[in-house]
Amino acid sequence: LLRYTEAVAWFERFLKESGAEAGARRIVENRLRVLRNLKARVHVDCVPQGSTVMLIDPDGVVEEGRTPHVFKVTAGRYTLRLVREGYLPQERRIVTDIGQPYFYQFTLETQQEMLTVRPNPAAARVFLDQKLVGAGFYAGRLPVGKHTLAVEYGRHEPYATVFVLRPGHRLEYDIVLK
Repeated sequence: LLRYTEAVAWFERFLKESGAEAGARRIVENRLRVLRNLKARVHVDCVPQGSTVMLIDPDGVVEEGRTPHVFKVTAGRYTLRLVREGYLPQERRIVTDIGQPYFYQFTLETQQEMLTVRPNPAAARVFLDQKLVGAGFYAGRLPVGKHTLAVEYGRHEPYATVFVLRPGHRLEYDIVLK
């Protein structure tokens, strides 16, 4: 029935309460040793795949892999930590039991930073990644990474640039069109 923890408890009770002969005792002790060493299987998957997953035990020992990944661990308490550049990290505390399978699915959220654009003339159109986001002042959060910015107004010479938003760094542009 895959109820290994209960089996261990019953075998321990048998050893404690019975006057079993040495042969039966040795068999039960061997089965107990095997059961106690059965590993739990912790399957971890994540969107996006290929994210780094760490399994941390109470002593701080870390086992690491890339999603999708399967950890084989003894019963106990652990912390699952998922990280990937450009995404917010996630953590979850888990408890595993003897020989049991566990499945965890995560979806990491993209990390965002603040972008501010102040064009002159004030009515200039602002485009981010080829999409019109407004006329005049723009302030908003964008996913970290590479983006394009364009500013246009009537007969003024347009402005265009490629920029990279980095985690922990906001960007501000004061743009005067010629």
